Amino acid sequence: MSNDFLPQSRGNLLRFWGGLFCLMVLSALPSAVHAHAELVSSFPPPGATYTALDTATLTFNEPIGEGSQLALVDADFRRTELTVTWENETISAAVPVLDPGNYTLEFDVVSADGHTILGSIQFAIAAQPVNPIAQIALLAIGALVGFGLLRLWHNRRRQKWNALP
Repeated sequence: MSNDFLPQSRGNLLRFWGGLFCLMVLSALPSAVHAHAELVSSFPPPGATYTALDTATLTFNEPIGEGSQLALVDADFRRTELTVTWENETISAAVPVLDPGNYTLEFDVVSADGHTILGSIQFAIAAQPVNPIAQIALLAIGALVGFGLLRLWHNRRRQKWNALP
């Protein structure tokens, strides 16, 4: 009985076992080599709409470090760099007052292993809803002022008319 699946010569036998050893080593590497930080959660979440936003916060699955950056890009592609703070897995920044429109929060984060993670999150700022009571009050004030001005104009016209010979 012969072993047809094993190499017959000594040189082929060394190549066979060497190749098998390399295959085993390479199969163990991907989990260690490809471990990069990944975004776990964000505020604002992708696709969200707010009437106002004061802080942006991103959380990753491993600590992040110095050199990490956040920037806001508006619909006209104007870029605003944000001043960031970070602690362990979280990076955050104060957001300036935003006009209604679509925005992109871009991040350039340096993970603990030194790799850079790039990404973006899109969100929107909607116009502030108008309070109906305030709107009615403004209309009433406008009507009273308008009526007062009309009455003043009418009285002046009457005085001029009465003053004619």
